[in-house]
Amino acid sequence: RAVLVIFWAPWCQVCRAEFPRLSTLHRQFASDGFTCLGMTMDAPSPAGREALAHEAGVPFPLVVANEEVRRRFRGIRGYPTLFLVDSEGVIRKQWPGAPDAAELEEAIRTILPPGRRGASTPPTQPSASPSGPVGSSS
Repeated sequence: RAVLVIFWAPWCQVCRAEFPRLSTLHRQFASDGFTCLGMTMDAPSPAGREALAHEAGVPFPLVVANEEVRRRFRGIRGYPTLFLVDSEGVIRKQWPGAPDAAELEEAIRTILPPGRRGASTPPTQPSASPSGPVGSSS
């Protein structure tokens, strides 16, 4: 599966504002082998994450990441930070902050297998460095 990993914080208003758009992308491409995964370094309780997910209508998991995960995803300097990871575990794109909607949707389409690139629906709302496989030290 291709995964959009979203590093977020419970206190981050931009992160919360992005959840509806990311939820739409998750639903749009789910049948094409794509999912989103929200990771936070702040440790809200499972009940707190569940309440936030319910309140924001988030259909994908919101989990607590440890320092090892943060090390593997180098370059987190603020929230939100998004990483697009292909089905081989290679980080294909990274966005500090909220990415442009059209750019994000196009990036997702390019890493999905041919013939599984989502329905033709207009993109939803508002930069980038490829790297090696997650966990590699390149």
